[in-house]
Amino acid sequence: YSNIAEGNRFDRTIVFAPRGVIFDKNNIPIAWNETGTLLRHTKEGTIEPLSFPARTYTQEPGFAHIVGYVRQPEVDDKGFFWRTDTTGETGIEKIYNAQLSGTNGYKIAENDVSGDTINSHLTQVPIVGKNLTLTIDAKLQSEMSRELGRVVDSSGYGGGAAIVMDIHTGEVLVMTSYPEFD
Repeated sequence: YSNIAEGNRFDRTIVFAPRGVIFDKNNIPIAWNETGTLLRHTKEGTIEPLSFPARTYTQEPGFAHIVGYVRQPEVDDKGFFWRTDTTGETGIEKIYNAQLSGTNGYKIAENDVSGDTINSHLTQVPIVGKNLTLTIDAKLQSEMSRELGRVVDSSGYGGGAAIVMDIHTGEVLVMTSYPEFD
């Protein structure tokens, strides 16, 4: 058995932590995770798919500037990871990056000489990021964004911004600008 085991190799694989979900004040998700796939290069020289929690955003207008966006894990042209974290780059994603980010885990797999997995263990469980609830009302935000776009376009202005605040609590219910980025 020792001769057979001599050809076995261990491979450490990242288990990506899901980022926390961003909700509006009515518990409507405006940024969440869906399963994405990256191609990863293994020590045996093969390429294998590796799933990760890809960040997805509402398609409703008016959220790009406030929510922002993230940089997601990336592999180089040979399939090796050069970025392993999902990081907030702008907006709420950046401001609350520490809260929304989880901690990646990993698993160890023992592969035989032909590359087949003999044994696999999750050695570090990923820690899921914390969810975040905003004071923004998603329906009002979308409606205001559409109306702002109509006013800006019909009047010939180059852009505009709108904020709606609850005067009793100080909560910002709408904060949008036009045009917004994709």
